[in-house]
Amino acid sequence: MISKRFIKAMGMLMDEQGVELVEGFNLVLLKQIKTPFPIREISLLFKEATDLKKRHFASSMNMQIKVMANKPFPDSQLITLLRTKYSKEKSKILLYQEIINLIFDIYGESEELTAEKFLSNEQRIYEQFGPAHFYWGLRLFPIHDSKIEHRLLEFEEQLSTITDAAKETAATNLAESKDESKEAKENSLITKERNLRVKAELEIESLKKEIRSLEKSQERIKETNELISSEKLFLEKKLSEMDEATEAYRNQVINLEAEKENLNNQLNNLQKTLDEQTTKEQQTIQDYENKLRELNTGMKLLIQKYEEDIKKLKDETSSSNLSLNEAVKMLMDYLYQAIEINFAQLKTSLDRTDREQLRKKMNDHMQLMDSFELLLEELIKPLPQINPEKTVDETTQQTKELPKKDNPNNEIPHAQPGTFYRMDHGGYIKLENGAAFNIPESLVNSLQLEHEAEVECEPAHRADGSVNYIIRMLFQGDDTRAPITQYMGYIELGEHFKYYCVDISDPNNRYPLYEKDFEIQKPKDGDPCLFNVAHGGEHARLSKLYTSYSTDYYKKENMNDKPIKGNTGTVSREKHESPNAGRDPFLEGCKIVIIGGLKKWFDSVVEETGAEFYHENGESPSRIHPKLRRADALFYLLTANSHEATTSCIPIAKEQKIPHFKIEGSKSNLRKLLWDNRDMIRNKKTPGL
Repeated sequence: MISKRFIKAMGMLMDEQGVELVEGFNLVLLKQIKTPFPIREISLLFKEATDLKKRHFASSMNMQIKVMANKPFPDSQLITLLRTKYSKEKSKILLYQEIINLIFDIYGESEELTAEKFLSNEQRIYEQFGPAHFYWGLRLFPIHDSKIEHRLLEFEEQLSTITDAAKETAATNLAESKDESKEAKENSLITKERNLRVKAELEIESLKKEIRSLEKSQERIKETNELISSEKLFLEKKLSEMDEATEAYRNQVINLEAEKENLNNQLNNLQKTLDEQTTKEQQTIQDYENKLRELNTGMKLLIQKYEEDIKKLKDETSSSNLSLNEAVKMLMDYLYQAIEINFAQLKTSLDRTDREQLRKKMNDHMQLMDSFELLLEELIKPLPQINPEKTVDETTQQTKELPKKDNPNNEIPHAQPGTFYRMDHGGYIKLENGAAFNIPESLVNSLQLEHEAEVECEPAHRADGSVNYIIRMLFQGDDTRAPITQYMGYIELGEHFKYYCVDISDPNNRYPLYEKDFEIQKPKDGDPCLFNVAHGGEHARLSKLYTSYSTDYYKKENMNDKPIKGNTGTVSREKHESPNAGRDPFLEGCKIVIIGGLKKWFDSVVEETGAEFYHENGESPSRIHPKLRRADALFYLLTANSHEATTSCIPIAKEQKIPHFKIEGSKSNLRKLLWDNRDMIRNKKTPGL
């Protein structure tokens, strides 16, 4: 319900219904202030109002009216003040607002206020408030309706008649009152009746409010009762479901107990079967151990025979004036014959254990042959010779003649940095100045170059006036990124006299030999070899061939063929994915600082991680200190770094709790460090170095 104070404020909103009433009263006020001052109608309204309401009205209008005790309210004085002070348009607004507050009770509940309901309560309003209240209720009704306007016109006609009659009656009463002596008593009775009426009205209003409060409480109790009932039904349904689930679980437990008993019986039967199989396996193991002892005895006899042969060779070497090359050649021939014998046995053997033993022997012999080669390279300094069987293209793959127009004085330029790129046979080096040249497989093996290795190429004059390059490795690459796969295997003569290269560890890896390699190196069936296969390629390219050795083998071209690092086992050297291959950038948002070397050596590796990269070559380490203090990890390359850079950067990293690592001279090592320590770098935790 809208309060009287809210109606008096005429501007503050409570709800949608209140807003409509305020807007309706505002329209009524705008209409009423333009009409003549209604003294007669206001006088009739005050006659029906109680003294208490009149006092509130005078107080709200700021009128100083003195009211005597036990005397009726002076209506004439109030009308006079209204006529003099509030006849202007601006003052009428306050007057009509207070009249609305004075009669607001006749409208009842604002939520139920309608024209039809108000007109239907006309008789009740007459009896409770009086006809003047009903007239002002029609005149100030906040809802525009034609029925209200029609009834107002009828009531104004009735009101004029009532007013005339009232005037005559008042004149007669006034004349009679002068003659009557009981006027004071009647006034006293009227005052008492009015007071009783005010009290009764207040009590009625209080009772109405209490009734409304009780009705609302009853509605809330009813809603709560309905909610409790619905919850009770839900809980009863839930309890019923839980009872059903409990019964189902009980049945399931019974079934599980029966299944458990069945499984225990099966387990006992399996245990008995296992005991019987264990007894058989122990017998089989005993047989294998006996066979292994026999093989060990045969191996010892074979080793003893080898030792005797070696001793015999030593005696023959000491007794004759054989050169070191000839002595080693005899050992190589002997080992090659042993490999051929083992290979023949490998083809005919059916037992898997025997085949593994034969492969191991062949691998040991090949390792021994590699060791002899390394020994000769250290003890003998071979003279540079050119193999006349090689083509002109192959013999000149390492060299390039400098253009005469760019070098008129035939001066040798300074060393140029470059990057090596692996191919299925040899590779090529791309220099920083844009020049590029190929290098053969033998030189790749000799320098132990891997894919994307950083090298330095120093030009040097030859006797014939051409220029060749002296290649030095600066930073090792990573063959796991190379576009080839390398295998240790052997040559096999297949169908239609076609030669194949076969992986010694997995015969399914079988590739046809490249025709040019066959024409140049002329391999035989069963020759051990090291061969490369390009990714997606169909042919094998010979990297190294282990054949019957002649004195020409030890020329410089063959002496450069050093064994590939890490390829002494029986497992083929296949490409392994780098730790972060195929992954999203795992260090995105991190900052990496690298000290030493050249920036281009590390660009491609750090770019894969998504991290920001800062580099210093180690010559002016103080320039990188501000970046280092905000970095997430420090890497330093000791093989290409200054002592000052190491001693000045590592203390800063320790002070800032930045993880720091040493690069061991290869891109694969840097990739592994970044991947293995990714969590430490992201969380910026110092390792326990």
